[in-house]
Amino acid sequence: MKLELLECLRLVTDSYNVDVRICSLGEQKQEQGENDPAGSRFLSQGLKKLSRDKEGGVLYVICDSFDEEYCMFRLPKDQAAVIGPYRQKKLEWHHLSEAMRKRSIPASVLEELETWYNSMPVIRDYEAWMNLISSICRTFHNTEKTTVHFIESELETWEDSKWTKEQQEEEAVSMKLIEERYKRERDLMNAISTGNIEEGFRALSGLGRYKISRRYMDVYRDHRNLLITLNTICRKAAEFGGVHPVHIDRLSAKFAKLIETVYTAEDAARIRSSMVRKYSLLVNNYSLKGYAPVIQKVINYIDLNLSGDLSLKSISEKFSVSSGYLSELFRKEVNSTLTSYVNQKRIRRAIWYLNSTQMQIQQIAEEVGIGDVAYFIRIFKKSTGKTPREYRNMLHKKEDENYKNKEIQ
Repeated sequence: MKLELLECLRLVTDSYNVDVRICSLGEQKQEQGENDPAGSRFLSQGLKKLSRDKEGGVLYVICDSFDEEYCMFRLPKDQAAVIGPYRQKKLEWHHLSEAMRKRSIPASVLEELETWYNSMPVIRDYEAWMNLISSICRTFHNTEKTTVHFIESELETWEDSKWTKEQQEEEAVSMKLIEERYKRERDLMNAISTGNIEEGFRALSGLGRYKISRRYMDVYRDHRNLLITLNTICRKAAEFGGVHPVHIDRLSAKFAKLIETVYTAEDAARIRSSMVRKYSLLVNNYSLKGYAPVIQKVINYIDLNLSGDLSLKSISEKFSVSSGYLSELFRKEVNSTLTSYVNQKRIRRAIWYLNSTQMQIQQIAEEVGIGDVAYFIRIFKKSTGKTPREYRNMLHKKEDENYKNKEIQ
């Protein structure tokens, strides 16, 4: 039961991108200020109190002069759960500058402190967060309520000798953070290059732990530049996944335009998720990894020339191979005849036109390379179970139903 609660705690903190660790109450000195360039020695206050307090259901919330917080509560066998660091809101540059001035911290270490605080998760709904942690603490100790003690550290003044050691430790931590961030980026690229959306979202969530310091005073520009970087990562991942550059460039250009509309953190988060999903789907739909080189060229040619002559004879002449060889190799590699593959691609493009335009059926048939409209209707129905007109009417009916449901709501 205790192990299940600890696992529950880890799931909760992971969902907020907050770290949790189990430490011994007898090793307070090793735990205090761990990985914290701001010098959070105040952590020892909470650990000492926990080591003295034998009652269960006590939750300590420790906050330093930079508004950096930790939660901790007692565990069996003289251990404690230490949750954090995190903040209730993003530390703006002018607040950081003022806190440094009050503590007499030199401007030379501003970049290190800014990097640290930018890497710290922010709890948007603080009340919900405290309710969750309190509930876990209360359940863990089987008590009716959780007693919460808030501890605020005293304002510390600057000591060069103390910072020398802490700066060395911070440089090692910064290097580790950079290495971990690049590993998360590789994980993201691997997920997208294999079309694994679930792993992609998991890697994106982990990447959210490693924020870099702001480059611009304009926070909107900062959001956009980070999205531009992510777009580049996703684009290269799709290329590694065997997608033709033309398909990648189309999607990349759409995101490039969308990025310029970003004004809030919520907008940025929405686009990040969309990037991972759509680039992964791009790999799933267009990856040619594993195909013979000539088949890769043929498939790309088909995808990019659906309105042209895509007969077996024409394509064979285009790539200087015999019709019999191409037909046999295509069936072996793609598990479909070339004609069936072309027809399916044309039907998918036709469905897109039916969804997004008001073009006439005859026009759509011509746009997808089928001059005989009767033949187009026949293969469309064979593929979808409906004629193009029936399919479009079905779409209109769904739109009307959705509109009515919205009006009712």
